[in-house]
Order: sequence, then C-alpha cells, then structure tokens
Amino acid sequence: MDGQPALREETVESADPAADPLATHPGRRVTYTVSSPDSGHSWVIFTFITLGDDNPDGPLAHLLVELFDAHLTTLRWKTRAERRPNTVGGRIKSPRTPLGRQRGGRC
Repeated sequence: MDGQPALREETVESADPAADPLATHPGRRVTYTVSSPDSGHSWVIFTFITLGDDNPDGPLAHLLVELFDAHLTTLRWKTRAERRPNTVGGRIKSPRTPLGRQRGGRC
C-alpha cells in the first residue's frame, strides 16, 4: 500500500451471540495491517466488516469488500519530513480564524 509492506486478511466470522451479544449474524471481515513509512516499528490497522444481505459469502458482501479494497488503494502517506507545520516566529500558527474575523459574513 503506497509502497509500504502490508498484510491483507479476509475471514468469514460465524454468529455467536453466546460469546458476544452483538454477534447475531455472520460477517465478512477484511483487515489490512500496514507498516508506517516513518518507522518499521509502527503499524496501522484498517478493518472492515460487512453482514452483506445476511450472507457473508453472497454477491453484496463481495461487492462491499471490493469497494473497501478500492478505497484503501487511494491511501497515501506523508512522512514526518513532508509534514511542515505553518509557523510564525517559531510558534505553530493556528489554522482557525479568530472569532469576529470569519470569512464570508458575520457571526
């Protein structure tokens, strides 16, 4: 993902309301574990779960998983070197406009 090492896991989880009262329906889970570009010791986890149309192996569940996969292909990293805060006199400049000086009208 964006040149970083990643692991994609996809599983179907069965309903088990005895173990978890919220697990009343089976679901399809997709998990991406992605290495941070700033550190080999930092990871980000993205998880998606769908019940589909009450069939985690059905066409709707697979379509939703495909949409999640497509969404994650748009992930782009900014490394610490690329993140330069707006500073004024060595202090971080606030991104907010002070009250009373709002753009486009009055408060």
